[in-house]
Amino acid sequence: MSDRTFVRGAFIMSLGLILTKLLGLVFVFPFASLVGQEGQALYSYAYVPYVIFIDLATLGVPMGVAKFVSIYNAKGDYETSYRTYRRAVFLMFIIGTVMCVTLVQLSNWYSYRVLGGQQELTNRVSDISFVIQIIALALIFIPIVSVMRGFFQGFQNMVPSTVSQIVEQFVRVVFILTSSYIVIRIMDGTYVEAVAYAVGAASISGIASFIVLLRYRKKFNKQLQSLLKHSRKSTNKSGFRLLLELFKYAIPFAFFGLYTASYQLIDTFTFNKAYLIRGIENPELIYGTYAFEIHKLIMIPVTLAIAFSASLMPSVSSAYTLGHNEEVRKNISLSLEIIFFIVVPIVFMMIIFPNEIYDLLYDRTNLYGPSILLAYAPITILISINHLSTSIVQGVNQQRHLFKSLLAGILTKSLLNYFFIIWLGYSGAILATSAGYMISILFNFRIITKKIGFTYTYLVRRFLMIIVTSAITACILIVLNYILIDYEFFIQTKVRLFFLLSINTIIGALIYIGLSLYFCILQAILGTEITLERVATAIKNFGLFS
Repeated sequence: MSDRTFVRGAFIMSLGLILTKLLGLVFVFPFASLVGQEGQALYSYAYVPYVIFIDLATLGVPMGVAKFVSIYNAKGDYETSYRTYRRAVFLMFIIGTVMCVTLVQLSNWYSYRVLGGQQELTNRVSDISFVIQIIALALIFIPIVSVMRGFFQGFQNMVPSTVSQIVEQFVRVVFILTSSYIVIRIMDGTYVEAVAYAVGAASISGIASFIVLLRYRKKFNKQLQSLLKHSRKSTNKSGFRLLLELFKYAIPFAFFGLYTASYQLIDTFTFNKAYLIRGIENPELIYGTYAFEIHKLIMIPVTLAIAFSASLMPSVSSAYTLGHNEEVRKNISLSLEIIFFIVVPIVFMMIIFPNEIYDLLYDRTNLYGPSILLAYAPITILISINHLSTSIVQGVNQQRHLFKSLLAGILTKSLLNYFFIIWLGYSGAILATSAGYMISILFNFRIITKKIGFTYTYLVRRFLMIIVTSAITACILIVLNYILIDYEFFIQTKVRLFFLLSINTIIGALIYIGLSLYFCILQAILGTEITLERVATAIKNFGLFS
């Protein structure tokens, strides 16, 4: 693959990932106001096991198919790659159907556990079981769609995969918001009915994505037939052995997906039970705020880190394979600096304006929201670093050590979570999450240091400078708000809150960039001296610093 093709593919994948993540966040705020915290809790109860079962159903096969197809295509053996892809589609249909039935069968048991051993809190076991059974149907379609995406990626064609993901997310968001609004506002239905339609969107959007991929497959057929005619046989392996090889590529990708969802599953199983022991009669109000509202909110800046991770891993893997360790170290350092530079000031904004941000986006009568946001915001940095470090470890081909790293994080979270929630409430869950991520991050960087000799002295200094710069910016904003702004006027309506936050964001960004230039942080990241003349030229040409 040429450098141009690689860069184009990485750009398309990164752009598509950012768009789909942002689209996935669009529905959160209006949906939250329609169904309330209890409805959000119900949605989370269904969605968390669904994600786990999707990961179990696919077992990383989509990414495995992409790697398998690209390897055999490079050998000119298009027949083997296509034959194995078709077997993978059939296998995913069988596994997806089995997983669908299994999740339906487990729905009552799971529902009883997440309610802390109660038949009913605000939501009932029957409600949770009902929405799980609806979302389980998506397990039949999504694995097939995922394998089809992997097939196109194996041919270095990222457009079908990206377009199908955007269409899937768009259809999902539109269906969730439209159906929820009709049920709640027009039909005067219950939030349980609205959530049932919302989780059903997973199947509807999956079918839409499947149709898009079928159209791309039809367009690709002529080229595929030509390639198959000129295919060169490179292996005598049986179909079974080829599938085993496919799963060998796939399993490492599967575990990371399970790892991310496992943290949420641990919270789901322990949160209500621990809060009932604390003497709280309706913990679902707190759980819905914590697991749905705030979690979705902090994932906005994390989206950038996820996109960076997706595009970083191929470049690290390529440079590492060629023995260019200096280039690997440079890419790692630059990526972490950029993530720090963007995410840290956003975290500080969440810390100094938790009430305003929460009241703008959600129901301001919920007193738990701002305090949970304040406690949860710093975790954004850890999640971002964890995504990036995990991709780096994959890039240097240390999947075996990565498995140990992620498992250590999950075990830490699972051992601490229940007792920490009893002790500290939602702050305990956040603390347990922090401990789990810290263990994984330290483990990952230990592996990275060992493999490529990466040193952290410079990076730690840069990180501390970014924190100091962000803190100074935050202090200036606090003083300006105290002296110049009529706070009581702005908090009266959401429109005024929007203007308050917009003003602070613009002023804060200008101060932050100015301080970054003064402390030479931005110059170090961009690798160039920044002057007014260069800035004017860059703006004029709509270009970047060179």
